[in-house]
Amino acid sequence: MKLSIADAVNRYTILLLKKANGLDVDEELRTCRNYLQANKVDHWDYELARINGLMWDVENKISEFEERDFDLLESEFLSLAEYCIDLRKLNKKRIAAKNKISEEHGGYLEQKNY
Repeated sequence: MKLSIADAVNRYTILLLKKANGLDVDEELRTCRNYLQANKVDHWDYELARINGLMWDVENKISEFEERDFDLLESEFLSLAEYCIDLRKLNKKRIAAKNKISEEHGGYLEQKNY
């Protein structure tokens, strides 16, 4: 299956986050950039990058709890629940941003049924 433009843009923004956080993703970043250029995508969606950045931050907060094997105080449990809800809301926004890209460049619309 061919990667959709929306998925490629999403992947590209995630790779930029990984690079900014010190991960070695240069080869994959170059491959993704070449794919986008070959498909005449000369810009990527800043809103999607912003959402992915927020999701990255929330995932890191959840990981901090996971590193402690979820040994939580009551107040921390509530914080964890809020982070999970935030992540779900951000994912819905991410899907909307990807669908906007799909509408602009052709492709399928992502759908979730919760």
